[in-house]
Amino acid sequence: MKNVSLLGAVALLCIAIVFSGCGASKTVKGAGIGVGAGGVLGAGVGAIAGNTALGGIIGAAVGGTAGALIGKKKWINKNRRLLKKYLK
Repeated sequence: MKNVSLLGAVALLCIAIVFSGCGASKTVKGAGIGVGAGGVLGAGVGAIAGNTALGGIIGAAVGGTAGALIGKKKWINKNRRLLKKYLK
């Protein structure tokens, strides 16, 4: 379990560094970070439940979807503020 946590933390850090350096949208950044975090958490829960791979896959899918939605919402809110500013 300790190795899974360390590997997950390193993977999440690498994902964050890659996405922060490139011109990816907030939706893509959120999805990438969500996949990494969800995969690690899902693998941890799966290890307890007895199926690490399935837990990791489900966690990555749920985390990626949630991250993309959160990233898109931030982008929409930013654009909404800009539109209100310029349309006054």
